[in-house]
Amino acid sequence: MIVVIADDLTGAAELGGIGLRYGLKTGISTQVNPQSDFELLVIATDTRSLKAAEAVAEMQRITQQVAELKPSLIYKKVDSVLRGHLVAELKTQTEVLGLSGSLLVAANPALARLIKDGHYTINGEHLHQTAFANDPDFPVSTSVVKDILNGHVSVLKKEEDLSQIVINVAEVHHEDDLAIWAQKALGQSLLLAGGSGFFSAILQSLGHQAIKLNVDIQEEIGGRTLLVCGTAFKKSHDAIRELYARGGWISYMPQAVLLGEEMPENTYAVWCAEVVALIDKFGKAIIAVDTNLTVNMPVARGAIREKISRIVKDIIERTELDELLIEGGSTAFAILQELGFAGFYPVAELAPGVIRMRVEGADGMYLTIKPGSYNWPQSIQNQLLQ
Repeated sequence: MIVVIADDLTGAAELGGIGLRYGLKTGISTQVNPQSDFELLVIATDTRSLKAAEAVAEMQRITQQVAELKPSLIYKKVDSVLRGHLVAELKTQTEVLGLSGSLLVAANPALARLIKDGHYTINGEHLHQTAFANDPDFPVSTSVVKDILNGHVSVLKKEEDLSQIVINVAEVHHEDDLAIWAQKALGQSLLLAGGSGFFSAILQSLGHQAIKLNVDIQEEIGGRTLLVCGTAFKKSHDAIRELYARGGWISYMPQAVLLGEEMPENTYAVWCAEVVALIDKFGKAIIAVDTNLTVNMPVARGAIREKISRIVKDIIERTELDELLIEGGSTAFAILQELGFAGFYPVAELAPGVIRMRVEGADGMYLTIKPGSYNWPQSIQNQLLQ
């Protein structure tokens, strides 16, 4: 068994999709089940949205439970642009597992995300010049990898030897570099960590081959659909705002609900009824937050997630839903915790990072999630955002 421990739900789903791509019997869960018989078990945590001390404690707990499964490989899935409590979590996990150090390969050439000469770039732009500079939880002010990680790492070129006593961060210029790092690190006393590209390279180095999936299970999203926009990325909100202006099936969280410390129940009830009415009329609805309302009145993101989670649960209880689509890892995690869902089985990788899953305990409803910085595939954009 290979076990992945992910620091957010969308990252967990992304690697579950890769497992599907490589023909592995794959399960995704928010809990460690000692009876799991998967070839690839992905444990989804939400440590990226926690405070550092809480994240470390949770990662210590999960890693201890995973170690008891005695997997052939443990992989740490992190954010590809180094958001989160990476250094603290990696140090904690290496200690729990009795390893001497770790190798972090976060860059992914398939997404034009590279680390070269110590700098992180996306599509040729330095990281702090991209939309990640405005991330509400982990804003980026530099492209220097050592500075992003507070100097507690060693950034290595592919020609250099791995250190056994520090966090090694790999430079990646080309797709082939991922395979070089995988071959160099496998078998050493290191915790392997990084993004989806490195994980694919590891599977290939272990002899796994990508398979052609049955077209029947790659069916397009259909039926009564709810999309939840839980990301802070501007491009997603711009697309929704444009559709709303044309009279589309958008329901924004009312200002009184968004900004109020206590939930105004009457306003909330009207909002919930509006979303259900949109689904009944159009067969689809999109829930979003109008970010213009929070520019001068910052609202805790945790409070917003709680309100979104509540309405999703109420909608599912009040109307039939075939498809639930969520963008944003912490929002997705909060919603699924509210719904009491803990087990997920990938059925289709609709696009890299966009994974459609069956949900344990929710017969007949499919869940599709993606990171906020990734694009929805064109088929979903055509159906919901145009």
